[in-house]
Amino acid sequence: MKIQMKRPITIIVVGLIGLGFLLFTQAPKQKGSGNKEEIFVTIQSTDKQQRQKRLSGSKKVSPRKSHVSNNHSKFNLNSTEAFDEMEIFDESSTGIHLRTHFNLLEDTELGAQEKLEESLEKMRETPEVFVTKLTEVYDELDRDNFLAKYKILFIMENLRSSYAVPFLNELANSDFPDDISLYKGDGHVNEPHNEGLIRMRAVGGLSSLANEEGDTEARNSLLDVAINAKDRTVKNDAIRAYLSSSKDLEADKEYLKGVLSDNDQQFITLKLTNIEDVQEQIESVNENKPLL
Repeated sequence: MKIQMKRPITIIVVGLIGLGFLLFTQAPKQKGSGNKEEIFVTIQSTDKQQRQKRLSGSKKVSPRKSHVSNNHSKFNLNSTEAFDEMEIFDESSTGIHLRTHFNLLEDTELGAQEKLEESLEKMRETPEVFVTKLTEVYDELDRDNFLAKYKILFIMENLRSSYAVPFLNELANSDFPDDISLYKGDGHVNEPHNEGLIRMRAVGGLSSLANEEGDTEARNSLLDVAINAKDRTVKNDAIRAYLSSSKDLEADKEYLKGVLSDNDQQFITLKLTNIEDVQEQIESVNENKPLL
């Protein structure tokens, strides 16, 4: 009797289990191909977005605007929104060349460095034109656009054109903005640091001219910055650049001691070293020989 009662129950349970298994195995087959396709498309889309984000430097890039006026300001200078830094240049041949050069500065592809050098050589044929354009664009930039400003100064430094001396001198000597925000830590823009880097890059441009080209005006500008710059890091850079271009180091050091404040005299510490002597000392250490 007990056996007869269990058999129908067993049949029912087995039947339910079989039905459940059948539904379970068939359900994914109906949706499976669609799910895989959907996942693949999602991954592809996400990957594309990530690539675009990397290429745009994690900035919000707006569609290119048409040049509809004679002025070169094609963006809202008071806007806090990120913008495509390529739009700071107009559609003139000079602007297009500079836009291409901006791209090359971050190009890591094979042959990019050669293209960058070719671009610089082309600009050096008519440096006044490019310095004028770079100066105009720089003056139109909002002070928050640090990267674009830094790149402009980097290009000027590598152009090594005397036409840039007045602009670089004025910028290196300029005071920080009165309303500059003090650095508050992680997540906050370090405005004083950025302003300092901008002026140090201007000093770098003057130094390149004074050292590489022997430009007397650039060297005099370095002395002007060394004496008058308010930021001590900028002043230090200018002093070192001035002394590194010296033909009479001890005389120039003595002159600086006479024009700099007692507090700034600590910056007059540059020693010019012959690179061959340094190499010989390194080799002596490697061979366990005593240094002279």
